[in-house]
Amino acid sequence: MMAVAEKLCSLEPFFIEFEQSYLHGDMLPGEYGDVLPNILFLHGEEHDEDRRQFFLLRQMLFKQYGLSSCVFDFIGHGSTGGDWRESSLQQRTQQAGDIVDACFDGQPFSIVAVGMGAYTALKLMEMASVRHLVLFVPKLYCRALYTLSLADITSERLDSCSCSVDQSDALTIMQRFHGNLCLVAAEQETGGSHVIEQLHECSVNADKYQQFSIPSKASQIMEYANNHPLILRKIADSIADTCQVA
Repeated sequence: MMAVAEKLCSLEPFFIEFEQSYLHGDMLPGEYGDVLPNILFLHGEEHDEDRRQFFLLRQMLFKQYGLSSCVFDFIGHGSTGGDWRESSLQQRTQQAGDIVDACFDGQPFSIVAVGMGAYTALKLMEMASVRHLVLFVPKLYCRALYTLSLADITSERLDSCSCSVDQSDALTIMQRFHGNLCLVAAEQETGGSHVIEQLHECSVNADKYQQFSIPSKASQIMEYANNHPLILRKIADSIADTCQVA
């Protein structure tokens, strides 16, 4: 693993206006202002998730493979702040879309996403040129939930509907995907296996496919990786293999 004592690459913070808020994010490395990033990172929906969970992984990807990256905090997370409960899947897609418009200048890029961020990644494919995908413990949602508040989606009343993978428009989107695909499961999360199976079955046009699992809970997958150097190295190697620019 990259020694923590090594000099870390600087980050270039940015602030993108979205409705009445500013989305907080950063680019790595920060010293090459004219170089577009290779990868967009999207964190998940858990209250304690934000862009910081990708810090070590992003450093490793750049140090070892030269892969630059961009990341931001969705509304209700990290330094962006706000109330996540009032946001929606649609607004999360719009937030990510604004980041893409501001940071990628219309050029193809890859996405590494966790949880709900995986659904956002797939929705971005309808509006941007996504080259490759790495999805950790992906969550999919049916179209009926797209405009509802996240508070409603995460309520017990709608929990079973939110897990109805067969009704998700993301499966149709995946059928049109022609890049490399890597799916990462959590060994302690049995409910997510059906989602990964469905995405795999729909990835009929993907150029290359790989899948592996991490011995953690789905909600703690990045925290676990950050505390286990060999796991983090495996993740970095898989991302590089999937997203490496020829």
